Amino acid sequence: MKRLATILAMTCVLTAGATASAAADFPQRPVTIVVPWGAGGGSDIVARALSKPLEKELGQPIVIVNKPGGGGTVGASYVAHSRPDGYTIGLINNTGLIHQIHYGGLDYTRADLDPLALFLRAPIFLVVNSASPIKNLADYVKAAREKNGDMTLGVAAVGGGTHLPIEGFFAAAGVKTQPMPFKNGGSGVITALAGGHIDSGVLHPSEVYGQYKAGVLRVLGVLDTTRLETYPEVPTFKEQGYDVTGEVWRSFVTPKGTPAEIKEILAKALEKATKDPGYLETLSKLGDLPTWKGPEEFAKYLAEDDAKLLAIIKSLDLYNKNVK
Repeated sequence: MKRLATILAMTCVLTAGATASAAADFPQRPVTIVVPWGAGGGSDIVARALSKPLEKELGQPIVIVNKPGGGGTVGASYVAHSRPDGYTIGLINNTGLIHQIHYGGLDYTRADLDPLALFLRAPIFLVVNSASPIKNLADYVKAAREKNGDMTLGVAAVGGGTHLPIEGFFAAAGVKTQPMPFKNGGSGVITALAGGHIDSGVLHPSEVYGQYKAGVLRVLGVLDTTRLETYPEVPTFKEQGYDVTGEVWRSFVTPKGTPAEIKEILAKALEKATKDPGYLETLSKLGDLPTWKGPEEFAKYLAEDDAKLLAIIKSLDLYNKNVK
């Protein structure tokens, strides 16, 4: 037994030494960022804008691999089943880390992915046609109550990233709407709003900008803690009496079991890369807001956001909706 204990102790020392050595030499080859959305989309644009400054920080090429499908779950699954050596990281948003997991039917769970960093967020707008008599949230609540659940709401997807947060406002206001999904996402919502085919819609700032500046659409409020610099005249929901917030955020994750030392190297390099002027200019054009939460802070935030959104998912009877 004594000899066995000695062998086990030596094995642990050797393993720890090997891990430390691997971390000290990391990275020695290209690092792959998996984007679970198609080329040319918001996540893809962000990944490619960030790749150049990240290459500079890590001293190795960054390879962007697009794996679209399943509302972000195809790419997230690929990362979850990859080797946990730091050479494969995923750019995953909250739909892949929260929403879709609670809808069920996946081959991975949140426990299969280690939080690495939350690095940007996209606020959410509640929008109506500029010809609508609805001027603010008070008008919206009044109209929704009068329509008794028939107020139409354009969404990119029922239960999607923009839909769930706005349901928090509806719950606080005590109203219900009729969500209408559009296969072509935000562009479909905008077209329907501009044509007067739906009463309202939820959209990202970058999606609204052109039609808003042209006077076609009216933004009733932003689900954020403060007004946005590019939309200083748009009030927050809190300013209008509803202390609710919501956003779509993007993050980096690694496969479960990636050594802490390697995750620290990646997180530090990513944090520095997100301060690159060219990258920040890209975010500004997209209407996204830079932010930063490292591995521990992001893990805490993820747990809190998960609990909040899970309650909304259950209230809408969407929990395990994909389980057959």
